[in-house]
Amino acid sequence: MFSLQTHEKFMQSIAPRETEPGFYQVRWFNPKPISGFPSMFGMMHLSLQNKNNQESFVRGGAEPLSGGMVVLPIGREIKQAAEAFSAVGAVQGQGFTGRYVFQGSTFYKSSQTADFAQACLPELKRVASSLLKMLHLPAVLIKHFDSGNIYVMTPEWQEGVVFPQDYSKVVAWLPHTGVFLPGTPTADLRRDAHILADWRLEEIWNFLPSPLTSDYSRFAVDLERYANDKKEPMAQAGMGVLYNRLIDGTKFDRKILGPQKRLVNYYEKQHTRLKKAILQAGEGALLLDLHSFCPAPLPCDRDKSMPRPDICLGFNDDLTAPDSCKLRAVENMLKKCGYRVAINSPFVGAMTTPVNIRYTALMIEINKKLYLPESEIFAPSTTREKQPLLPNAQTLREALQEVVEILLEGSRS
Repeated sequence: MFSLQTHEKFMQSIAPRETEPGFYQVRWFNPKPISGFPSMFGMMHLSLQNKNNQESFVRGGAEPLSGGMVVLPIGREIKQAAEAFSAVGAVQGQGFTGRYVFQGSTFYKSSQTADFAQACLPELKRVASSLLKMLHLPAVLIKHFDSGNIYVMTPEWQEGVVFPQDYSKVVAWLPHTGVFLPGTPTADLRRDAHILADWRLEEIWNFLPSPLTSDYSRFAVDLERYANDKKEPMAQAGMGVLYNRLIDGTKFDRKILGPQKRLVNYYEKQHTRLKKAILQAGEGALLLDLHSFCPAPLPCDRDKSMPRPDICLGFNDDLTAPDSCKLRAVENMLKKCGYRVAINSPFVGAMTTPVNIRYTALMIEINKKLYLPESEIFAPSTTREKQPLLPNAQTLREALQEVVEILLEGSRS
């Protein structure tokens, strides 16, 4: 027999999870509410029902399922729905053939559906909220085809109002945010330090707690390099852990940066912090190796192909590689948001470190033109007042939040 506590835990595990006020992720999409703890055979039956119901979102034509669909609860007049759908630019239909009940709202095969073939999740949220308000609905159902996730939205949802997210599994590694150069650096060195820095990238990822950043410029010490120069491809170009060349290949004397031992110690200290952070996040941790890059290749870049993507996703061909289905969902979601995405190009792989637990590592490189004013891409200044980030920086941030949510799916309790 199962205890009352076991039953409560089971019900909590299958209940919709409220990820934002008024926004729920559906974990078990069964056509009828589950009231008791099932037997083994009952669980198999429920799993089959859940699977079949998840596949009950259909779209006419041969186009692949992408974008999303908003489903209205039954009881809405077709004329009312048609006017609202027209206002938000949706294709009206009855594309839901399943059944689902949420807090008294029933979604059934007679429900009216709004189809958005080219919409990312942030856009789906906005149009769903508009439909809720225009039609005075208690709830709407949202299917996001690119990730496969199903959500419910209620009128309490407001854009920009969120719960503190559980990012305890995330380790955010931003090793190139620093611009500080010790000693007596030359003007050319200071200029290159700014150009190669991931300038203001921490402002884009500011929703992630406790990121691991660097105080030093990578020209002083590059934390994103193998300590052994024989294993580091960029060491041959004078850009290993301790650089001795500028962006254009000009050699410089490292003595102007002061004692090297202090910088080597800093490298070791930061990598120890990285290992501890992964271990603290525990089994199934997600290491995000976060960077930015210039819109055009620099002389020191190994891959000089053009045009450059908006976002580059990089990973290693080992046990730290992300789940292929999640990676595909991330790629599709970003593309539907209008971003050009490349895999392991123009940058390859992700920073990893040996620890005795399994974890996932993904590098995310962002084109600086997506968030930085042009004047700050090549000549940022730490002395003058910073200019506002580009207006679409917030849209980028929302898309990246969805990236993290997709990658964390299934890793939380």
